[in-house]
Amino acid sequence: MTNLKKIILTSFITAGSFGSYGQDVNLDNRLNKLNYKAFKFPEEVYSENLCINLNDKIYHVTKKNEEQGMKDLIKMRNEDYEEAWFYFPEKQIWYEVGMDSDSNSVEPFLPLIRKILEENKNEKKLTFYHNHPGEGFDRPSIYDLTILARFSRIFPEREISGKIITKDDITEYSLDYKRKEEILNKIDFQGYLWAPEKHNELFEYFDIKCTPF
Repeated sequence: MTNLKKIILTSFITAGSFGSYGQDVNLDNRLNKLNYKAFKFPEEVYSENLCINLNDKIYHVTKKNEEQGMKDLIKMRNEDYEEAWFYFPEKQIWYEVGMDSDSNSVEPFLPLIRKILEENKNEKKLTFYHNHPGEGFDRPSIYDLTILARFSRIFPEREISGKIITKDDITEYSLDYKRKEEILNKIDFQGYLWAPEKHNELFEYFDIKCTPF
């Protein structure tokens, strides 16, 4: 794995070890300014349906509205791997953005996300989707919340919400809209990863809703 890839794929986790808000924000700023065009991207492949892709040399693009795409995701409830997508509601298009999928996690691939966002500059509203295989994972993990918050910090011009497909329901989550600016400017999200005693506190910064199938 190249050093650049290591920085990008592990950045959401490693910043937590710094232990300070300033360094947390500094890393986000570095990621925002990083020259992603220097990176070799996976090949774009059109897919009629959303699916789990374990081949990191390609990524899928699917033209479907949200309802049709969610039907595909619901069919994946019994899959053994996580996968991730960005959905653009105005264009009704899905981009697979996950790498290194396993049964417990999937890494959002920031260089590819940057490329996709630059190709969709006028699309300001989007949803980060991923699935949770297994039982008892009906709410976002601390890592899920941290990723969404840092997406909002790295891409401040976008309105990004999250949705998770689990065995039994769809979980929607987003930063508390009324406090969004305050939260992004003051909170060390990475610090929560390493402080289990504060996990419940982190949930207070988000609006979360679970809807059974």
